[in-house]
Formats: sequence, C-alpha cells, structure tokens
Amino acid sequence: QAEDKETIIITVTDAGEVIFGCTNPAAVNYRAQADVDDGSCLFPELSDLLELTRVQLSSEVVTAGDTLLVNVNVANEGDLDLENLRVTVLAYDLGLNRNTSRFDLNEGRTTSKNVPLSIPEGIPAGEYLLKITFGNRDHRESAYRFVLVR
Repeated sequence: QAEDKETIIITVTDAGEVIFGCTNPAAVNYRAQADVDDGSCLFPELSDLLELTRVQLSSEVVTAGDTLLVNVNVANEGDLDLENLRVTVLAYDLGLNRNTSRFDLNEGRTTSKNVPLSIPEGIPAGEYLLKITFGNRDHRESAYRFVLVR
C-alpha cells in the first residue's frame, strides 16, 4: 500500500524588519510605516464628529395654522467627511415628522438647515415638545425644544 506524501518547501529570506500596525489612513492610529495591518485600527466615534451647534425656533409661541420655522446649525468637528446626513424635527403630540433632504458635510465644515412645521388647525392649546435630530443611520445627536400653541 503506497502512502501519499506531500513535500512543502519554505524559503525564508531576510527582508528586514516587518512593521506591524494600522494601515488604514482613515483610522485615528494610522501608521504610514506599517507593512502589515495587525487589526489595531481605531476609528473616531461619530458622536465625536457631529455637533448641533444651535437650534432656534422662529417663535416659541404659535397659533394653530401657523408655520413654525426650526433653524438648525450643525457642524462636522472631525477630520472625516460625513455622508447622508439629515435634520429631522418630530412633534409626537402634534403628529408631525419633517426632515431635510440628505446632505454631506465635509470635515471641519458647518451648515444651517431650516425645517418648516405647519402647526395643525384645531389642536388644543398647550405646550408641545419638539425633538430635533441631526445625523445619519450610524449616529444621531438630538436636542429638545418646547413650543407653546395658543
């Protein structure tokens, strides 16, 4: 009975020192000198990049039937370009959910977005909570404001 044998030849050459490290330039610990990626790459949290710098209402007191303008200033405080962002304004008790179209925000840039809210006719007078959210599917930053309907 013949045995199957396999021969493996390994050739080792001295190519100098191999440097391990993160080889992804988008990582915060990128090492340009690294020859081999060792899986140590670290990426910034989007929460460190996104910032709602200002949320301003055109008025804090409105009447049913009015249009309330929500102005939101947002910033990309990181060194990565962010894509598919949007600003959303929710008023749960009013049944309102409005958002901007999607937009990109390059590193170190800021922008201002306006979101109009049509206050429904016939709603009871009172104070209503607005939730303003800025982000994409990976991360969001939120702020809250109250509006008084008379």
